[in-house]
Amino acid sequence: MIRFSFYISIVLAFVLTMSPSWSGEATVRLGFLISFSRFTTWPPHFFNENATMTICIVDDNRRFVESARVLDGHLVQGHKSKVILIQEPATFCNVLFLPSESQGRIEPYLDIARQNRTLTVSDRPSFLEDGGMIQMEQSNGRYLFDINLGAIRQSGLYVGTNLLKLARSVKQ
Repeated sequence: MIRFSFYISIVLAFVLTMSPSWSGEATVRLGFLISFSRFTTWPPHFFNENATMTICIVDDNRRFVESARVLDGHLVQGHKSKVILIQEPATFCNVLFLPSESQGRIEPYLDIARQNRTLTVSDRPSFLEDGGMIQMEQSNGRYLFDINLGAIRQSGLYVGTNLLKLARSVKQ
């Protein structure tokens, strides 16, 4: 059932890209963020009852503005999602996306994320080697992803086995 839900989330991301007003590739990547957050478990009592699932996107050139608006309000583990575009490290993010288009060093973002149990995702090459958690890569028109399970566990997060099975590779 969980695997089916993950596939539905991915299909939804692709269907959403059919709207001409959205940036297709950006929307697909953000759709993956929603899916990844649905299959990640934060420590007990991490979220209070009315908390939002805050998804931060490093967006120094405002490329994700339109897609971010569309993904606001999705229900993720009983919490409404809120997508926020940031230009510097922030402590309030539950999920952090560092797109390959963003400029500058990623270490400050990863340092803050580690301290705050933030799931980190990027499509930058060597993201896992830099300490990131989930690295996406576009290949033959599809997005694949790899997981750094050691970094996830070190942050006190847990990803379900269904997500691990869908990953191209899992680094311990």
